[in-house]
Amino acid sequence: MNARTIVLRILLTTLLLAAALGVVSVFSASSFAGRAAGSAIVLAIAAGLSLQWTPKDSGSRIDMLRGCTLGFLAIAALLAIGAVWETGTDRTAQLMLFWIVNGVAAIALATPALQQRRNTDRSLELAERISIYGSMFALAVGFLTALVATYGVTKVELAYLWSVALSCGSAAAAAAATGVRRSATARRPQFAPPKPRERRLGVAGIGASLLALVGFMLAASASIRGDSSEQFVRFGLVCTMVAAPIGVWNFFGLVRAGLELSILRPLSVVLVAVFIGLLTVMAFRENGFDPARDQMFSRLALACGILMFTSLLTAAIMFRLRRAKPIALEPIDAFVWKCPRCSAESEFVVATGSVSCASCGLSARVALCDDRCPACDYDLRGLPAEVTNCPECGRARQMPAMAAVPSV
Repeated sequence: MNARTIVLRILLTTLLLAAALGVVSVFSASSFAGRAAGSAIVLAIAAGLSLQWTPKDSGSRIDMLRGCTLGFLAIAALLAIGAVWETGTDRTAQLMLFWIVNGVAAIALATPALQQRRNTDRSLELAERISIYGSMFALAVGFLTALVATYGVTKVELAYLWSVALSCGSAAAAAAATGVRRSATARRPQFAPPKPRERRLGVAGIGASLLALVGFMLAASASIRGDSSEQFVRFGLVCTMVAAPIGVWNFFGLVRAGLELSILRPLSVVLVAVFIGLLTVMAFRENGFDPARDQMFSRLALACGILMFTSLLTAAIMFRLRRAKPIALEPIDAFVWKCPRCSAESEFVVATGSVSCASCGLSARVALCDDRCPACDYDLRGLPAEVTNCPECGRARQMPAMAAVPSV
């Protein structure tokens, strides 16, 4: 029995339990039955959301993206059940709200990096690590702070402020780190090769992001304590004014720029710099920011923010359209086979040479071999089976499994 079938059975069972316990609570006015029904509903919702992230086949491996999402849903379900059974306080409910709001933001920040990790190309490993572990660290620090805040040691606002500061700092550092990417390992890489200027800017952007992060976290702490935080906010904004444009410049340097991106890239950088510059100018006003007096700055910042968002969104869409699909250099060990009869998916292991559909029983023999070397384009046709490597570059050939070769 595969994991998806188990989750589906849990979903159906909890729905039946919720219905039965709900009816019991209506006629018996039992708080215990009502809470039990609420717990069953929470489990049913968690199981339903987990279905698309659960592997279809029993032998499939759970990658990091699926593992993080399933872990987030499991903790959210536990906190929700705790909130259902909690009496007298709302501590668990506050923790559940924080976990859901900031957890969704953390997963959204880490998802592009987690999806990139599924590819064989490891050129963006540094940016991936910063994005993934930075978002996890932001969520963990914020959640621990929120946990302490529920006991009155500090204010829960500090948890949200720290989580936002850490997430923004991680995003800026990850974007800047794309400039210090390594050379691609695929013959047709997804990303343009790094330039020396982008590498230097990447190092500067990572450093500025970390400094901005420290400044904003100190400002949040001072604000919660009731102390003056203006100097920390100004320091953070100045560092952000350096880090954010570098991040935008390096991020859009990943793709080979056409005419559209060659215009949108510097335009996005300028708009980001102007927007943060306006915020910095307003923060440095001697008597603080007054909406009535500084109305022109507010309108300029709002207009620049709209243009910045539109430019970044357009550039991101163009980046998606122009991104090349990589060609992996390593021989293929397994892939997903879709049954032409019932459309069920099964994992085909190349070494076995055959695959059988678990749904309808249709069997197929598949033999994979390289007619051309994906690394150097050398023609491999006509070479005997004893030649297991490319004569030109030495890469291992994709050879058919003996079980897939029909006997004469």
